[in-house]
Amino acid sequence: MKTVSFNVYEFSEHPNKDAVVKWVTDNWNNLHDYESNELVASLNAAAKTMGGKVDYSISTFPDRGEYLKFQNCDFEVIDNFNPEDLPLTGMYWDFEVIQAIQKRNLNLVIDAYHKACEYIYGEENIAELCGMNVYYFYEDGRFYHEK
Repeated sequence: MKTVSFNVYEFSEHPNKDAVVKWVTDNWNNLHDYESNELVASLNAAAKTMGGKVDYSISTFPDRGEYLKFQNCDFEVIDNFNPEDLPLTGMYWDFEVIQAIQKRNLNLVIDAYHKACEYIYGEENIAELCGMNVYYFYEDGRFYHEK
């Protein structure tokens, strides 16, 4: 019989936080799912409110192929909405979507989404996520889970 021991660390005490952040960003590719689902719900609600449809291709991080278009929509329907009331779905993305429609600049939504994702995959959020869930990592940054 052979006994092997190794150290695991919580994020807050890890000797190489950059290695943990890199491992998380390379392997936990769904951290942005909640944000994406909320954004899509607000886009769909806006299109429905304006009597049309929405077509989009938005990436977690900037990509040349991204676009956001509302088709057959009456933008004036939303012109008098107060974005702070979150009147479409009650979620944060209502604010961004309504402001962008009112300013007739849909790129504002894409830019806001990129900033949100940048935060989600940044060290501050990863530290908070790992701390709240008491996750452990090997010294090289890989996630440790008990079998």
